[in-house]
Amino acid sequence: MPTRWAIVLVLACIASSTVCDGATSDATGISDLVVYAHIPPRAPITRTIPGTVLVEVLVSSSGHVIDVKVLKPQPFLERWAVAAACEWIFPPDRFDDRRFILQFVFDRRVTMEESHEEVTLENPLTVRVTNVYSTVSRLPESERDKPAGLCAIHRTPLSIGYVRVVYGLPRAITVDGSRASRAELRRMRAYNRVRATHFPNDRAYSLGGCTVGNEEWAEEWYCAECRLAHSAWLAEHPDDMKHD
Repeated sequence: MPTRWAIVLVLACIASSTVCDGATSDATGISDLVVYAHIPPRAPITRTIPGTVLVEVLVSSSGHVIDVKVLKPQPFLERWAVAAACEWIFPPDRFDDRRFILQFVFDRRVTMEESHEEVTLENPLTVRVTNVYSTVSRLPESERDKPAGLCAIHRTPLSIGYVRVVYGLPRAITVDGSRASRAELRRMRAYNRVRATHFPNDRAYSLGGCTVGNEEWAEEWYCAECRLAHSAWLAEHPDDMKHD
């Protein structure tokens, strides 16, 4: 992920006021604002809650933030946000301490490309942060860069492609001694034998585990001939078990 642009993500409910370096909060405000340093939070952002956050900062005559007050909180990242806001730097001013209200707009978007962060300074007091999450679970670089293997059945090179991610546990078969359960178990075993001998590298889907994540697709090595063989077998055996 590229280096984050210097900006603060101010989220949440820290109490009504958090004081930096024990300073007081009496001050006047000004209409024009120049910011010397926008400091980002030092928290790894894995999920962004969409919304708008308002924060009031108290700035000393030296230009340093000495008090942060959350006016419109957003759960999850308040401690990191307030810590970052304390490090913002404004131009020095010969007057007394000043107060400014900063607005932070948070969005999220999905893509099939790499995950990244987009930062837009809409005006000196308003920042929009868009976290773009990839819906693709990618193979490790070491796996992607290795030479393509050969399908043991069709002797054709494997390719990298996208398959659907399936969440949850594989379907279980309950063998209760009934004729129907024994027949289903036989069908499952027969299907697995056919799959291993005729289309072992079709990679029709990828198991995503029990916890549903952002990923809807996964990169997998697959054999195109195996996929064709699998489709042909399913067309010839519509009543057989289609997956294990």
